[in-house]
Amino acid sequence: MKHAAGKPPTIAEETHRVSAIIIRAEMKARMAKTAHLKALRLENEERVRLRAATVKTRNYSPT
Repeated sequence: MKHAAGKPPTIAEETHRVSAIIIRAEMKARMAKTAHLKALRLENEERVRLRAATVKTRNYSPT
């Protein structure tokens, strides 16, 4: 990235730019991991509910 005057960015500016890119990538990865774990948790909760409903049906069946 060049400045308006055509000079290349300083080392500090380039370091800042690269750091910002890395931080954004880490944030996106963390958000994706959180979403994935939330989906797994919801899936597990649904399985537990189904299992509990199945057990109740077995226990209270009029046979």
